[in-house]
Amino acid sequence: MKKIVRFVCSLVLLFAALLAASQAQDIHGRVTDSEGATISGAHVLVHPDFAGTWYKDDRKDAALVTNSAGEFRIALPSGFWDVCVMADAFAPRCQKVNIGNEKTTSLKFVLPVSREVSKLLGDAVK
Repeated sequence: MKKIVRFVCSLVLLFAALLAASQAQDIHGRVTDSEGATISGAHVLVHPDFAGTWYKDDRKDAALVTNSAGEFRIALPSGFWDVCVMADAFAPRCQKVNIGNEKTTSLKFVLPVSREVSKLLGDAVK
């Protein structure tokens, strides 16, 4: 009887740990240019990275747009994620994020003006 109780308790603890690991965490980000001005309307692509997992779970890509304050927010399950930000006239930037036990992960993206755009348009984009 003690073995059955231990087994059931072990299963309950295992499921509780799996549930805690799979709960979503908030990612909050802010996008600015190299002078600190916010970039509204920037596109944010969030892509799962299955590194360190032995199976592919049901995590999917997500696409967002920054608000008028240059901010974005999304809830993601634990694991590795690639977060990439791009905006017109700016060079894109990416960061790898490991979502773990913290409640919120804050990211800051500073996008420089694209060299190619700057060459073509000169000071008009600065």
